[in-house]
Amino acid sequence: MLGVGELRVKESDRLDAVANGLTACGVRVTAGPDILTVHGNGGPVPGGGLVATSLDHRIAMSFLVLGMAAEKPSRSMMRADQHQFSRASWNS
Repeated sequence: MLGVGELRVKESDRLDAVANGLTACGVRVTAGPDILTVHGNGGPVPGGGLVATSLDHRIAMSFLVLGMAAEKPSRSMMRADQHQFSRASWNS
């Protein structure tokens, strides 16, 4: 993805958070100041990583969804490091 440098100056450095989160999930990525390259493996995402959300609900919700589609979601569901993020996306 080119031209994504703006994601570095949102509520968190979302580009860095996505790159680190994907790496934690077993996905190989290359990130630069204004680029993110995701190297596919021809199969499902392994999953099971702990993703640092930086209290950004968009990052947290994205990786929780990824965890449901991971290779072994029943045994290695993605885990978010914070729970407060859900208040911004889900009011109960």
